[in-house]
Amino acid sequence: MVPEISRKVSPVTLTLVIINTVVFGLTVLLAPIPTVFGMMDYDLVSKGQVYRLFTAIFLHGGVEHILSNMVMLYAAGDLLEKRIGHVRFAFAYLLSGIAGNAVSYLYEKVSGVRYTAVGASGAVYGIMGVIICLAIRKVKGFEIPKQRILLALFFSIYSSFAIPNIDYAAHIGGMIAGLIAGLFLNPAYETDTIRAVLQDGQDELR
Repeated sequence: MVPEISRKVSPVTLTLVIINTVVFGLTVLLAPIPTVFGMMDYDLVSKGQVYRLFTAIFLHGGVEHILSNMVMLYAAGDLLEKRIGHVRFAFAYLLSGIAGNAVSYLYEKVSGVRYTAVGASGAVYGIMGVIICLAIRKVKGFEIPKQRILLALFFSIYSSFAIPNIDYAAHIGGMIAGLIAGLFLNPAYETDTIRAVLQDGQDELR
C-alpha cells in the first residue's frame, strides 16, 4: 500500500533551489569571478580541474536560464523526493548533473567543438529521467500514461536541440544517467517494507 504523500515542501529540493538562487545572486554581484572559476571548460578540465563537473551544476547564465531550471527542478524534484526519499533524490540529482557534464566533456573531445557551459539542466533532466523510468517500470506512485511519458521525452529532446546556446550533450547525458538510476531507485516506502521483512526473517531465525 502506498502511504499518503506529505504536502510539505521537500527539503532537499527546496535547499537546491535556494543554493542555486544564492549562487546566481553572487554570480551577478561578483561577476565574472564565480563563473570563470566554476564553469565547464574543456581545456581546464583536461588540465585537472575536474571539480568543474560539479561546480558548473550550480551556475547559470541569466535570469531566464535559472528561472526555467528552478521551475522544472521544483516541479519534478518535489514529486520525486517525496516518493524515493531525501538521500536517494540528492544522489540522483548530483549523479545526473555530474554525468551530464561528463558527457558534454566527452562530446567536446570527440567532436573537437569547444564551448563553455553552466547550468543545472543536466541534473534536472536526470530527475525527469528517473521519473520516466519509474513510470515505465509501473512503480506504485508513478502511474503515468504512456502518452505523457512519450510527450515528456519528445519535449526534452526537442528543447535540447531547438533552443540556441543549449548544451544538449549535458541534457542527454543527464537524462540517460537518470534513466539508468531509475532502474535501481525504489520508493522509500518499498525499501522500508523490504528492510522490515528481512528484519522479521532474521528475528525468526534467532
